[in-house]
Amino acid sequence: MNQKEIFYLMFFALDKCTRTNPTDPLMCFCSDMDPFLFVGEESADPAVSDDFNKFFRKTVPGQTLGVQESLAFVKAFLESIQEYTYSWPEIKAAIESVSEEEWAAAAEKLPSLPRGINPFDGMDHLPLRDAF
Repeated sequence: MNQKEIFYLMFFALDKCTRTNPTDPLMCFCSDMDPFLFVGEESADPAVSDDFNKFFRKTVPGQTLGVQESLAFVKAFLESIQEYTYSWPEIKAAIESVSEEEWAAAAEKLPSLPRGINPFDGMDHLPLRDAF
């Protein structure tokens, strides 16, 4: 998976969690990171995509990661920004609720979907494991 695909999948996973278990802090963070709100495919708040891109360049030696490695990368990225966001407990609970199987299934679907369509849709059990 490339950098953009991983960012999109992270957004879609958290967005799905927001729609199934809305909390103000998580909704705010998802709004800030929404790459489909404005033209250009960066996050609505450029600081989110800037932080993500810097972390990617710093921690990924190549240009891509495997599907399972990409989920671990997302968790590490979100952990790295916890001091900057008041929504950390909700973000952590949301991303921890995504199983490796769900992530892999969504990653497989992502390239074939129209722009902005959430590959986690239809996974009605996400998030869940009573994370919130």
